[in-house]
Amino acid sequence: MFKLLKKYEEILKYLFIGGCTTVVSLASYFVFANVMGMHYQAANVLSWALAVTFAYITNKTVVFRSKYDGVKRTLLEMGSFVSFRIASLAVEIISMYFFVQICKIDDNIVKLMNQVIVTVLNYLFSKFFIFQDRRQQEKIMKGDSGKES
Repeated sequence: MFKLLKKYEEILKYLFIGGCTTVVSLASYFVFANVMGMHYQAANVLSWALAVTFAYITNKTVVFRSKYDGVKRTLLEMGSFVSFRIASLAVEIISMYFFVQICKIDDNIVKLMNQVIVTVLNYLFSKFFIFQDRRQQEKIMKGDSGKES
């Protein structure tokens, strides 16, 4: 049992943190859209910004345990993180527009549905492009895939 947990530790941590990030996103969206009366797209972008901030800090420290310690490397990592999150935000904005405006589905339901899609996309981005092992990133930067010919 412990071997199995250890094998999937990163994914389990990501799912837990992803769940917490989803709560941040959904709760803030609800407050912005339903309590404060903001337009659903504005509320979506603001809730995204809060969720991304939370996600970066927790993914860096808890899930992927990124060891970047310098300001330059950390800013590059953060820029990469935010860039990929912007890509997933674009998917979310298009989905919100399509399902809310065209299909007339309740925006809260669409927001919840989008969280599943965005969580999967963001894990793949984080795992394979953002929080890679420093040595692996240096190999990629030098053009060495590490595979023998």
